Amino acid sequence: MTDSNDFEEKMITEFRQLALKISEAQEIIQTLAPKHQKLADLIKTYGLDAQVDDLLDDADPEKSQKKGAKIAHEVSLLFRANGNAWMRLSDIHDYLLANGIKIGGRNPNSNLSAHLSNAGGFEVQRAKGWRLEPSFFNDLEQAESKQ
Repeated sequence: MTDSNDFEEKMITEFRQLALKISEAQEIIQTLAPKHQKLADLIKTYGLDAQVDDLLDDADPEKSQKKGAKIAHEVSLLFRANGNAWMRLSDIHDYLLANGIKIGGRNPNSNLSAHLSNAGGFEVQRAKGWRLEPSFFNDLEQAESKQ
């Protein structure tokens, strides 16, 4: 019976601790909400909504991963279309912008470079730029020819 009592006591203790943390979080939200709303109104007034959306997207790991996957897909299409020729990062960035994909942050080229590095399948050489890794490019070409 003591195992059951220990379990019940641990469960109630954990519940009490979580209830306290939730209460503290609600107090913080009540304190910050008015200032947050004022800033949201100012952001809207000054037309900075898109910049804030980019910051929020970058802060959300799931959205960042989805955006990274979208960037990798679009860039791989670009390289497939140009025979996998080396391209400067700024040219890739321009291509993405022209196709409606904005890279946010203080240094968009650094962010784009990070997205490509994290995606895998791309290679970079300082003097030449970026391209798909040859084996990755060949795999894509073979998969496309089978379709």
